[in-house]
This record gives sequence, C-alpha cells and structure tokens, in this order.
Amino acid sequence: MPRPASAQRLVVGASVLAAAIAVDAAWRGMPDLSTHLRDDAFYEFAWARNLANGDGPSVGAGIATSGVQPLWSLLLALIAYCTDQLPQVAPALGLGCHLVASWLWRCEGRGTWIGNATALLWLGNPLLLRECQNGQETALACLCAVFLWRSRRASAPALGAAVAVATLARADLWLLGFLLAMCRGRERLMVRASIPAVAAVPWLLFQHACGGSWLPDSAAPMAWLARANFALLSPTAAEWWGQQWQFTRPALLGGPFWNASVAGFGALVAASVPIVRTCAVRWTPLLCCAVAALLGAEDLGTVVVAALLMVGASCGVAPRVRARRQLLALLVALAGVVVVHDALRWHPRDYYFAPLAVGGAAGFLALRKRPIAALMVAAVQLAQAAYVSMPIEPLQHQRAMQAMGAALAPLLGDGMRVGCFNSGLVSWEQLRHGEGGAQVVNLDGVVNAPAFAALRQARLSDYLDGEGARFLCDHPAQWAMDPAWPHANGAWFDGGRDPSPDLIEVARCVVPGATAHRPGTDAFVLCWRRGRGEAPRLPVRTQWIARTSDGKPVLWFVARAGDGLDLDAGGREPWFTADREGNYLLPAPPHGRVFVRGQEGPIAPALLR
Repeated sequence: MPRPASAQRLVVGASVLAAAIAVDAAWRGMPDLSTHLRDDAFYEFAWARNLANGDGPSVGAGIATSGVQPLWSLLLALIAYCTDQLPQVAPALGLGCHLVASWLWRCEGRGTWIGNATALLWLGNPLLLRECQNGQETALACLCAVFLWRSRRASAPALGAAVAVATLARADLWLLGFLLAMCRGRERLMVRASIPAVAAVPWLLFQHACGGSWLPDSAAPMAWLARANFALLSPTAAEWWGQQWQFTRPALLGGPFWNASVAGFGALVAASVPIVRTCAVRWTPLLCCAVAALLGAEDLGTVVVAALLMVGASCGVAPRVRARRQLLALLVALAGVVVVHDALRWHPRDYYFAPLAVGGAAGFLALRKRPIAALMVAAVQLAQAAYVSMPIEPLQHQRAMQAMGAALAPLLGDGMRVGCFNSGLVSWEQLRHGEGGAQVVNLDGVVNAPAFAALRQARLSDYLDGEGARFLCDHPAQWAMDPAWPHANGAWFDGGRDPSPDLIEVARCVVPGATAHRPGTDAFVLCWRRGRGEAPRLPVRTQWIARTSDGKPVLWFVARAGDGLDLDAGGREPWFTADREGNYLLPAPPHGRVFVRGQEGPIAPALLR
C-alpha cells in the first residue's frame, strides 16, 4: 500500500490522465447540429431571439411562454442583441461555464492536492463535457449548483442569493438550496425556512410574467402525455406498479449516479452516513451488494464503491457531524432531482442529471484526509473515462427538421401558420425570414399552454382550426394512435378519432443514412389538413428550393417509387432512392454534386431564399 504522500501524487496523476482522455474524446466530437444540439436547445434560442427583437417571450407564432429556463434564456437574449449566431455561441458559452466550475472546485479544495484532483476530475467528466456543449442551460445549471454548494456556510442573505440564482438556472436546484438552508445549525428555524422561500420569488415572478401561471409551461406536458397514454393501455395494478418502479428505481443510486460519477457518489454515500467500527457491521453493505447481484439486481456500481470505502481502514474515522449533515443534504437533494424527472415526470434525460456531478465532486473532496481512499476513487474514475465511453445521442435525423423549417416559407408562402410538436428547430429556421416566414404553432404544450389545454381535452384539431393552422409537420409518430409510444398524440386530436385520414402528405423530408432509432421518426413530414383551405401549389420539377440558416441548400425531389439520386464526390454513387411516389425534401450532402439517376448533368444551382 503506498504511503499517504505517494498516494496523493498518484491521485493527481490519475486525475490528470482521466481528464486528458475525456477532453481528447470531447475535442474529437466538437458540437454541431448532428451530435450535440438537440431540438430542445432551439426553443431557448428562438425565445431569446424573439425577446431581443422585441417580439416578446415567445418561441413561435407570437404565443408568450415561460417554458424555458430563465437565467440561460435571458443571457442568450442579451447575446442575441449582438449576433444571430446563437447555435455557435451557446456551446462555447457552456464550455466556459464548465471551466469556471472546475476552477471553483480547485478553490473549494484551497489549491491542495485534493482540490486540484477534484477540479481535474470535474473538467474531464465525460457527461459534463458532452452536455456542456449541448446549447442548453446544462453547464450554467452545473456552475450554479457548484456555487450554491460553496455558499452553504455563507451568511443567510448570501445563501439566499445563491439559491435564487440557482433556481433561475434550473428549477429543480431549489431543492438543494432548501435542504442546505434547513441543515444550517446557527439560525432559528424560521430564518432557515425563509431563505429558500424568498429565493423562489424571482423564479415565480418570471413564470407569471411570461406564462401567466406560477408554474412553467414546460413542467407538465411530457409527464401528462406519458401517463395518459399509459392509462389508455388499461394496465393492471401489477403493470402500473411495474411501470412506476421502472422509473423510481434509478433514484436508488442507479444509472444517473453512475453517469454523473459512480466513484464520487460512492465516496459521498460513505461520507454521508455514520461509520460503524464493528467489523461485522462494516462488512454488511458489501455482503448485501453481493446478494443483490446474485439475485439479478443492476446499477450497483455506486453502492459497491461506497461499501468498499466503508470497509477500508482509511474510512475508520468519520467526518465531523456538521460536514456529514451537509453532505447528506446534498445526497438527498440530488436523489430528489432524479425522483422529479424519473419517478414523477417519467421523462428522464441525461442533461437533467448533469448537476448530479456536484455530489460526486463533493464526495471526492471529502476524502482530503484519506489519500488511500481518494486513490481508489480516482482509479475508478480513470477506468470509467478510459473504458466506458459516453455515447453521442443520434441526432443526425434533425437535419430533416432543419430542412423542413427552411422550406416552409418557399413552399407555403409567407405568413402561413403550421402546427408542429417538435418545433424548436423549425421555429428557429423561420425567424430569419422575419415577419415574412411561416408562423409555427407549438403543439406539445412545452412552450404553448393553450395547446396543452386543448391536448388534455382531446380537442387539438379544434385548437388548430382556431389558430388558422392549415398544415401540420412532424414525425408521423407524433400523431399516431398507438399509446404504447409514450409521445403519440393521435388519441388527443379529436375525441379519440384517428387524425391520419385528414392529413394529406405534401412532402417528406429525409436524411439519407440517418435514423432516430425509433419507429415513425425516419422522416419529417409536412401534411395539409383536408378541408382547411385550398391544397398548396407545389413545384412540379426537381430543384434546389431553400437554404438553411447555416447555409446548406435543400433539394425538392419529385419522385416515383424507385426513382433515385446519385452523388458525385470523387465518383458517382447512389445517394437516395424513393420508396414511394411523392415529394421529398433532402438536405444537401456536405460535398459533391447531386444528379437525378439516369440523367447526365447535375441538378442546376438556383437562387435560394
């Protein structure tokens, strides 16, 4: 076993190596639309740009909404006064937040070996490196969570300010502020309770000013739809409890904690609970893990690390009671974040759980007097960085959403209102047309409270009529009738009547070779709602029809079944084959000339909007 001084040097060395591996992987996967920027990010981009342009706090069609994270969206609005390049600026801003948070961990460790190691492990955390570049509020929320943790011993007004800022960054961080305030021992209960209560006021005022409600528009729609569709399956009591357990189990130190920092959370658990010196009892958690594994339990990584740390001789002396209470409050609060998004909303997303990394870093920092235990944790972190890669979410299919958004105005004319569920990218593409673009009406309710009200009453078709939306565009899965698909909305259009017969396909946008790996999401389809005005007049020949906001042309392809396109990028090869007769929209390939199969010359360039 190495001596403490040698162990400290090994910890820093392992942290440097883990950070280097993760940063190298992140550098080779720098952000672009097809790897990092989800459609959700474009809701905030569109909201910020509309606010900066004087069009109010809206995403599309002039409908005011509070369905964005306040602090990040207001910051983007300030940037939007200077530049329209929010998709390029936002990832860089997120990366900057990540670097500042890493520096704060070094300050928390007072520049000692454990502080440097914690900063490095935060800097090279694969989940944080991926999600800090996603264009959303994730990195800012993590930074605010770190600052909130550092403010735990500050004065009551300073802590209240930190809670208020963190809540504006991400609403679920209020729970962390509440528990940190309540576990303070030097103030009276009323003073402690008033800290998070007053801190919530700015967040509540933002919601009411932008959305007319005390809760954000984005809080309920996804949770309601998943539960409503599950209820349509007429589940038995056993099936219902099975579904609930599936979403609740991760809160018991499962998958989200593994992704955030399996070893760090093991250290946090070990530092949060009293250490029993009796040998037999000290071995009990590890034996329980072994029994659970034999019975088929999964997601045991965090508790195994905690159990090993409890067994180790280096964990024989417990932390101070006050420190343990604060660490326990941190652990409970972060588990509460998982409960909110998993057990209550049934809508888990990796970026929701990125702030959990604060718990892993705090747990690792708690080992400042136990270098042997810290070395074990750093070794596990190194192994996780080296052998467990953080998968990149397959987002290449979003090119179809972008191309469809760019083509709406050229196809349908200026000012046409179009309903869309996944409307972030589509709305962003229309903003560059100003008042001349199509008006995109969000339908899933995340940034449109009236649409969500209509959805719950199963009268979405009436709502579209009231909005004058003659067209609908999205993945066909969005208006499917199968409730087994949690986000299917077909049952909520018109009292349970299938809306598909009234949706006449105008065009389908596809990205050759890309897939979302979910049925019904391989194409982004534009439909005319039968009987709502005249059918659109469409181009009758293949041509370049539009250009996306990042300068990529969009091709209009009029095809019969079996017709195809070839690509010449150093050799003419098949690129796309139509599987049915119809009109297709295709985003241009990165390079090369496009030919209609069987014709000699390439498709002629044209002036594009």
